[in-house]
Amino acid sequence: MKVVIGVTGNIGSGKTTVADIFKELGAKVIQADKIGHLLLEKKEVKKKLVSSFGKSILNEKNEIRREILRRIVFEKEEKLRKLNSILHPLIAEEIKRKIENIGERIIIVEAAVLLNAGWDSLVDKIIIVSAPYEVKLQRAQKSRGLNFTEIEKIIKSQLSEEKMMQEADFVIENKEGIEELRHKIKNLWNIILSQVQKRQ
Repeated sequence: MKVVIGVTGNIGSGKTTVADIFKELGAKVIQADKIGHLLLEKKEVKKKLVSSFGKSILNEKNEIRREILRRIVFEKEEKLRKLNSILHPLIAEEIKRKIENIGERIIIVEAAVLLNAGWDSLVDKIIIVSAPYEVKLQRAQKSRGLNFTEIEKIIKSQLSEEKMMQEADFVIENKEGIEELRHKIKNLWNIILSQVQKRQ
């Protein structure tokens, strides 16, 4: 019996760190971002994106320049909607395919837009990773190399933590150090594992 758990939260909340700890404990992790990056290399996807956003998104090797594309789509809401309409259905298909082909009992789907994109229909449980606003800004600046204005635009495009929490089965507050986070996830892992065993 498989249990598929969605891990989501705003940029800088620490979703990837949470997913990595679950992986250490034995879960199989599917990262929506990685799927999205691979899709950008596909010829048919590239063609649609150039048609929608112009040739400036390509570098000299004809590859998508993600930082340019990001800048364009976060300037105007309708451009972000256009990008999402191209990528989200393709990412959802690939997530479904991966879930079907994975043998592990516990699968983590890590996705910032899990709820925005309607991918919550693909998972059994939802974990929201929460952190104070200033902490999220600092983490995102450090890990992504973005400035505060860029990060704020991304956060504004995502659901608020309050709205996310209305959909949550579990909330992990990630404002302490890594050991505190690891402790919380181990406790949650034991809860999930016991639920999986009951289903069998």
